[in-house]
Parts: sequence; C-alpha cells; structure tokens
Amino acid sequence: MLMIMQAIRAPLLWFDPDGSPRHEADGCLVTAPDPQGIDRVVDVGSALAVQARHPDLVPRHHPDRFLVPGFVDLHVHGPQLDVIGSPADGLLPWL
Repeated sequence: MLMIMQAIRAPLLWFDPDGSPRHEADGCLVTAPDPQGIDRVVDVGSALAVQARHPDLVPRHHPDRFLVPGFVDLHVHGPQLDVIGSPADGLLPWL
C-alpha cells in the first residue's frame, strides 16, 4: 500500500498521553494511513520542529483555523432528552 503522509499547519490544541493540554500557536499535524487505510496522527508539535522531522512534506497552511486532533463532538439537542434510550427507527423519522 502506498503511504501518503499529509501535513497541516495551523494553531493546535492537543493532549499528551498523561492528559496534559498542549497548545502551539503555530503548530503542525502530520497524518498517514495505518495498515487498514485509516488516517492516523503520526506527528504533532510546533511547525518548526515537525517540519524539521519531515522536510519533504509541504503542509497545507491554515492560520485562520484551529486544529484539535481527536476532538469528538459530544452534544445533545434539548428535544432529544425525553427520548434518549427509547426504541426508534432512527432520528430522521422522529424529527
């Protein structure tokens, strides 16, 4: 399988394995597919440090964006609270 690495340069917020928050105003995130073809984060940190480790990658630069790798949107809408856990054919018929 051809491994295609990608780099994105932007402000970053991520968490170390111990749960400590990390922030880089000018960060870089590198992804590559795993053996199953799912893109995974393979490097993250300051843009200078990450680009030094991956000199052949040209990052897409998004200074007006904020990257939060691994963020999962966990929210609920008020009208759903009454029916959470109820049997249903899906959300669209309920709406």
